[in-house]
Amino acid sequence: MPKVTDLKKLEVMLFDGDYSDRNKALIELLENNSKEAKDIVKKGLREGDEELRYFLKKKLSGFRKDDHSEKIARTIKEKNQKINLDNLKKYLENEDPQKRLRAVQVAAKTGDSRSVPLLLNMVDVEEDDFVKATLAKNLGVFRDAGVIPVIAKYLNDPDARVRANAIEGLESIGSEKIIEYIAPMLRDRDNRVQANAAKAMSAFDKKEVAEIFEKMLQSPARWQKESAIYAMGEIKDEAYIEILKSFILKEEDDDLALAALKKLSIFN
Repeated sequence: MPKVTDLKKLEVMLFDGDYSDRNKALIELLENNSKEAKDIVKKGLREGDEELRYFLKKKLSGFRKDDHSEKIARTIKEKNQKINLDNLKKYLENEDPQKRLRAVQVAAKTGDSRSVPLLLNMVDVEEDDFVKATLAKNLGVFRDAGVIPVIAKYLNDPDARVRANAIEGLESIGSEKIIEYIAPMLRDRDNRVQANAAKAMSAFDKKEVAEIFEKMLQSPARWQKESAIYAMGEIKDEAYIEILKSFILKEEDDDLALAALKKLSIFN
């Protein structure tokens, strides 16, 4: 395990280094797996500049399951795919955040609505950002409009990953009641939150969503453009065809122009 001084060096590499340095630092911090190392990663997600936060979110999108994930799934799920509530409760209260995270995922995958009260009990007490993000997204899987105000609490979370996942959770519910909660998030300072909000709002306010995308495509920040291109491809609204065409003609970055072209091909 690295010494404290090593962790400080890794923190400097993560915050101030180039892409290669950041990648090396993140790998070592994740392998270290100490509370101090995790705190450095969380600090990057919260306090880093937009480029660093974008880098971390992309890299952490494949956040690994813990080594006992299959055992957790077998313990929580019974043969009839129903939840063993006693075992679920034990894992949701486990001191290891990775076990809590996996328990939330398993409960959502089974779709057993009896687990919802146990998941709701976590909302006000859970402190780990990764678990909160997983909870915010997976509560929506049950498509219960009654949990909308609960998921909406996460829209005010300081961690952008949690806010973005909360939007995905609300979107999964599929109710017009989410509009009043999602609309303000179109102005969030984080690009992924903006893109998720635009995607969720696409059926409700197309003009404002289109304006947001155009603004993001004009940003000097690459991650803003990538998120807008991705979201437009996901929404597949024909109103975005001209926006994408205009971007392709003006964009000097060949990779971004190609990405936009691929999304444009979806409409053909």
